Amino acid sequence: VVLTHKSSGGSPSASSSTAGTATSPAAKPSATKSTGTGTSAAGGGGTTAAAYTLSTPATAGGYAMGQDPHFLLTATATATQIAGAVMSGGGGTAKANPVSAAYQLPASQVMTFVGYSGTFTPAKIETILASLGSDPHTYPAGPNGGILGCANTTVAPDGAVCVWATATTMGVTEFFTASGPETLNAAQAKGAADTLNLRNSVEIGRAHV
Repeated sequence: VVLTHKSSGGSPSASSSTAGTATSPAAKPSATKSTGTGTSAAGGGGTTAAAYTLSTPATAGGYAMGQDPHFLLTATATATQIAGAVMSGGGGTAKANPVSAAYQLPASQVMTFVGYSGTFTPAKIETILASLGSDPHTYPAGPNGGILGCANTTVAPDGAVCVWATATTMGVTEFFTASGPETLNAAQAKGAADTLNLRNSVEIGRAHV
C-alpha cells in the first residue's frame, strides 16, 4: 500500500540525490526549545555568511505544533542515526543538543523536526545521505542555502525523511499518518515543500559576519 502525502505547500523540482535512515518504535513526543547559533553559507557555494539560531516555535511554516502525535521518539531515533552517519562519514559534527518538535499537517498528518547546530559540510552530507535510503532526490534549499533532500527509509518501519544542511545547521523532518511513518513517492516534492516552509521558520538568521 502506497501512502500519498497531502500536506500543503509548493512543489519544488527534484534534481540529484539524498536520503534518510531507519526508524524505531513510536512514542509520545515532547517538544523542546533549546537553540544553537553558527555561521553558514547563504547559498550552495555562495560567499555571504549568516549566523543562525534553531528553535521550535508554536507555529512553524504555518503548521501548529502538534499536541498528541505519538511519533517524536521515532523521529529522534531516525535523526540520531542520520547524525551518526554524517559524523562517521566525515560530513560534520553536532556541537549541541538537538531541538525537536512535531507539527500538525492537513489530513491528520504529522511532520516531526529534529535540528542540530554544529560544523557541517553540506556537499559531503549530500553524498552520505544518498547511500542511506531509497528514491532519493534533492530540492531547492531556499534562501538560507546549503542542501535539501528527501528519501524513503529502507529499514522497517518504512517512512520518509527530508534533510537540510548548511555549514552550521542540519535539520531532519519525518512524516507520519495516524498509523505510523509515511512513505512519500509521487508526493515527495510536497514533503520537501513542507520541510522548506518549516525551515524558514525554525532557522532564523541573527546577524551577518
